[in-house]
Amino acid sequence: MSRQPHDIANVNLRIRETLRAKLERAAEEHRMSLNNEIRLRLEDSLETDARRGFDDIRRDMEICWARFAARFTRMELGDQLADAVVRGEAEKAKTLARLIIEHRAVEQRQIEGA
Repeated sequence: MSRQPHDIANVNLRIRETLRAKLERAAEEHRMSLNNEIRLRLEDSLETDARRGFDDIRRDMEICWARFAARFTRMELGDQLADAVVRGEAEKAKTLARLIIEHRAVEQRQIEGA
């Protein structure tokens, strides 16, 4: 017969005495049994890992979207630069070229800092 999620499993665990003493003190401070202290800490660590995983994914997605936005901006600046060159607007072309270079440098610093 296989175990069900609501079943209680008995687990033998070997830990150093110093860790057991710390856990026991924490259990006394929280006014609970040593067993509950250990169980709650284990559950909390697993939930924290899951949350951390989602936070990492969210942060990675924000970085990707920021990079896409930066590249689209640079593409738009490139189109404007091409138009300025074709129309013979040298000063506007210089300004747009400087913006593209500055924009690329900012993005590169952000990538290196990430």
